[in-house]
Amino acid sequence: MRNCLPRFGRTATLYMASQTLASAGFVGIYSLLRILLLLRLGFGPEYIGWTNAAGAIAYSAMGIPSGLLGQRFGQRRVSLVGGVIIVVCYVATPLMLQAEGALSRAMPLVMQVLMVGGWALRSINLLPALLASATPETRDQITFANQGIGGIGMFVGTLLGGVLPGLFGSLLGVDLEQPLPYALAITTGALLGLTSLVPLWMVREPSQTMASEVTSEAAPDAVDGERVGRFPLLPVALVVVHVVLQHGGWGAATAFYGAYLDEALGVSTATIGGIASVGQLLGIGAAFAAPFLARRRGNGAMLTLTTAGLTGALMALTLLPHWVPAAMSQVSISAFMGIWLPTLQLFTMQLVAPEWRSLSYGVLSMAMGGAYALATLAGGYVVAGQGYRALFGYGIAFALAATALIAWTSRHRDAILARSP
Repeated sequence: MRNCLPRFGRTATLYMASQTLASAGFVGIYSLLRILLLLRLGFGPEYIGWTNAAGAIAYSAMGIPSGLLGQRFGQRRVSLVGGVIIVVCYVATPLMLQAEGALSRAMPLVMQVLMVGGWALRSINLLPALLASATPETRDQITFANQGIGGIGMFVGTLLGGVLPGLFGSLLGVDLEQPLPYALAITTGALLGLTSLVPLWMVREPSQTMASEVTSEAAPDAVDGERVGRFPLLPVALVVVHVVLQHGGWGAATAFYGAYLDEALGVSTATIGGIASVGQLLGIGAAFAAPFLARRRGNGAMLTLTTAGLTGALMALTLLPHWVPAAMSQVSISAFMGIWLPTLQLFTMQLVAPEWRSLSYGVLSMAMGGAYALATLAGGYVVAGQGYRALFGYGIAFALAATALIAWTSRHRDAILARSP
């Protein structure tokens, strides 16, 4: 890693450092401890499900506005604003312990919406900014490296999140069944959030960036030549449909995976956590290995293969009701997603001119958040009425459709671009 980052240039390295620190706080500490805090505040699984859906809907709703704001005010500036919102939410977390009555029920929901909204502003604008700092030779490697490094931050944050409540509980003499240690542990994420803003602040504006770091942005769009400056509506729409279908399958596998292992298969909490950790590590490794695979196969083929892999993992989860194949399925899904997301980002960014990248990624983010929210809400009713395996079966159907669509789209990419107004 140390040998790769200097080749990426100062600007890209700063962006990736910021992403690593932010992922440790938000995806690691906050995502792990938020549900544990809500449980100790006396909320049940139904309320937690609604907060999850509210967060996904907030991310979806902020997709296009985040892209438009980045296009209007600059991607780096909007990313900074999103980071500040996240830090404020970290600091305000202990206030939930003091709320009473209706406010006590409203605050966790509002905090989740604000936190995820800030994350949307930050993450949706950081990727196009990162790609704008890359040369054509390093663009693919930077995208996959950003995914892998962010995964390392998430893994470290998850480990910290597991230790911090016990540390605060011991220091304060408070039982871990009380919410205070968890609230304080989440608040420490503010340190990571503030630290993640420093690399963003150090990034020079495009007009000040050295020519060695920024090359002509016409390069990635040279295939489309005369299409620079035009928004390719049809290909982006096809990718959005693929995302919705893919997230229908992935959401079915992830939103209820822990509950399936716990309730249907009787797996211990420690084992479930161990499986998740192994999956995270494999996802990181897959992201770093992906550039070599993409160079041989191409981004379109990689999207097809990873979505087909998701389908196969869901089949194992559905047809083999035992914790061992279920664990292998979850680990495989994490590895496939470690490749799928950065590949999707590259595939989409290469369809559009640079000035449309923030908006395009905002549209994709809206599709991801909306599809996951629907999978979460509808999945609960499917599980209640038909069981977990029926839900996973629906996920297989969605994943199969997503595989067929992206295979067709990548095969006919040039013809689709030619037909796009």
